[in-house]
Amino acid sequence: MSLNQARQLSRLGLKKLRKNVAKKLFSQKASVTGATFDWEDPLNLESQLTEDEILMRDQFRAYCQEKLMPRIVEANRNEVFDREIMKEIGQLGVLGCTIKGYDCAGVSSVSYGLLTREVERVDSSYRSAVSVQSSLVMGAIYQWGTEEQKQRYIPQLAVGEIIGCFGLTEPNHGSDIGTMETNAKYDEASKTYTLNGAKTWITNSPISDIFIVWARCDDKKVRGFIVNKKEHGKGLEAPKITGKFSLRASQTGMYLKTKHDAFIRSTKDSQPSTAVSCSLATYRQSRLYLSILHKTYTLKKV
Repeated sequence: MSLNQARQLSRLGLKKLRKNVAKKLFSQKASVTGATFDWEDPLNLESQLTEDEILMRDQFRAYCQEKLMPRIVEANRNEVFDREIMKEIGQLGVLGCTIKGYDCAGVSSVSYGLLTREVERVDSSYRSAVSVQSSLVMGAIYQWGTEEQKQRYIPQLAVGEIIGCFGLTEPNHGSDIGTMETNAKYDEASKTYTLNGAKTWITNSPISDIFIVWARCDDKKVRGFIVNKKEHGKGLEAPKITGKFSLRASQTGMYLKTKHDAFIRSTKDSQPSTAVSCSLATYRQSRLYLSILHKTYTLKKV
């Protein structure tokens, strides 16, 4: 038998095997357990959830459908976001729900995924606001902030009393940390940092009270800074980006310095910085919510 003949027989055998398997799968009416195919849950994920996870999801689904769904048509049409929504969601314990302590629920990542899916059913604008607040802002402070910063900010963020945003993306370079232009100059005399630069396409920035801003320092390392708008708002502007074709109810904006040479100051970080890995990890956590090991990095209080 030639090699080509052997190959042909192998292909015919594989084709026949596939056909038989497919015929067997689709001809079965039901398994011995009585399970049938459900097009709304084709992988039968519902059976893998705990009672607590199902209860949390169903309760939050009721809120989303009854309270958020009626608002989204006008919100999308007019590009408006009701800040009270964050307080409502915070009162339900959804914001930063995977964080343990600091008045947060401390639930599983699966629960967090189920909750954000319910917001997504209504509109991704609301889900973006929840994800940024929970993962990019609260998550960054929880993972790499000082205990003082955690105690001060996380409980307020958890109930929607204050809103935060995550400033990484820039006008000229997107989210490429390697070419980041925003810089932080350290003044030895005053023991402070001076930030200069611009960020764009930042979810929540027009309505934010605090900003997690990433900047390149004199030692070429990228560090994160907590910018409190009330305390350090001189020279800071966060204009809203209008005319979007999607996520119209989301408050997307910019983060700009004005004519002032310095608009934000921070105590110098005495710890070794791994901020580049931290900022990327925070993005990964927000989108995939995986458990990733990182070195410790301390966000400095502004």
